[in-house]
Amino acid sequence: MRRVSMFAFVFVVSAAASAVRGDDLGTPVDLASLSEIGSTYLAAEDDTELPLDDVAYGRGSAANRFYITGILGSSFATANAGGGGPVASIAGNTISLGRVGSSNQTIFTGGGALGMAFDRDNGQWRMEVEGRWRDPMYGSATGFIAVNGIPLATNDVSFRLGSGWSAMTNFWRDFDLTDRFGIYGGGGFGAGGYQYETTSQPIPGLSIGGQNTITTFAWQVGTGLTYQISDKITFDAGYRFFALGAGDVPTSASATIGPIAVNLPLGNFSSAFSASELLFALRIYEPFRNWR
Repeated sequence: MRRVSMFAFVFVVSAAASAVRGDDLGTPVDLASLSEIGSTYLAAEDDTELPLDDVAYGRGSAANRFYITGILGSSFATANAGGGGPVASIAGNTISLGRVGSSNQTIFTGGGALGMAFDRDNGQWRMEVEGRWRDPMYGSATGFIAVNGIPLATNDVSFRLGSGWSAMTNFWRDFDLTDRFGIYGGGGFGAGGYQYETTSQPIPGLSIGGQNTITTFAWQVGTGLTYQISDKITFDAGYRFFALGAGDVPTSASATIGPIAVNLPLGNFSSAFSASELLFALRIYEPFRNWR
């Protein structure tokens, strides 16, 4: 403390001495006149005249912030099975196989996202990359055998969609309703897929089945509500409609006739997946900085 006081004293005396003309060098300095030395900074009479405003760190700050998000929810999913075509021609008659139908099931979904939030006057723009998985889904459709386009027999076809995944690039716009509550809307696009398996047994001794790894275009749109728990944590409850493009599944028929095993390719059948999803997310801003 003594060193600080000595330094301040030397600094003040040096400043006063610099105002003395060269030919007056050595003239005693009147310390009482120091208060009259001019300054480039004129203090305001009270705090209300200061040109500076208090800046509090919060949601309305001008900073653009990185965030991570954890996502859990339910997919009210719909899987479609379809397609078919001619498999043989006998005595001028065309025999074809086909299937049609859809199945609905509620499955679990979860994942996460990494993004950047860009502050605006009434909210923020968010850009993120999102990855999610979905539980397996089981369903059934109706298979049929037709001659010259006329269905003659039908049978149940079972299918399974497993290892569902999606990787999306999303764009969201958040709007503040109050200091805590907000709404948002937006969407995204990317890729997704699943493992598809199908089996059926139209008659004893005959089995029809196929499997394939489907990877296709994915897209989603959504909206939701947000609640700001703190400057760093936001809770998100939202709805999204998610869909994948159709995929092809090579299918074949297998039968044993006496000692002979026969395998006949039947061409490609199609599958598709879509879902209305209710998602809950926890968004953490600046996760690698100290908690404020």
